[in-house]
Amino acid sequence: HTKQTTLLAAHNGMYIAGSKQGKVAFIDQSNLTIIESFSASGDIIAVVPEYTGQFFAVGALPSETKIRYFDLDSDLDGVNDLNDAFPNDPTQTTDSDDDGYGDDPNGNQPDAFPNEPTQWADSDGDGYGDNIGGENADLFPNNADQWSDADGDGYG
Repeated sequence: HTKQTTLLAAHNGMYIAGSKQGKVAFIDQSNLTIIESFSASGDIIAVVPEYTGQFFAVGALPSETKIRYFDLDSDLDGVNDLNDAFPNDPTQTTDSDDDGYGDDPNGNQPDAFPNEPTQWADSDGDGYGDNIGGENADLFPNNADQWSDADGDGYG
């Protein structure tokens, strides 16, 4: 008994393959490794990816055709792409203030101020943000002892 697999689509740097045994595989086009796979019933005859990170798989059985709906997790961090603020970064999943920096302090491009959208970095660790135009700005981002200049003389 030979397994039969068919290339069904190419989408966002991936090949999408389906088999007569009800398997759907997402394959990285650059190195041909399986990124993620799913099981459905029947001969997988079509896969329709959506921009939301989900896809429909159509499986044909002798007596019926079924449509299954699946959620992708492109970075395999356990959070599906639809609910992942960073679907291609396994070190970050949320961005509470929507500033483009992740809430996980140990992840890539962490947000030092996860609830303040105008600040994300604090180079000197004094609790004031490096973005001069943001809230609670640090006028001396490389000096942990100074952050404001009340009289505007250039000294903290």
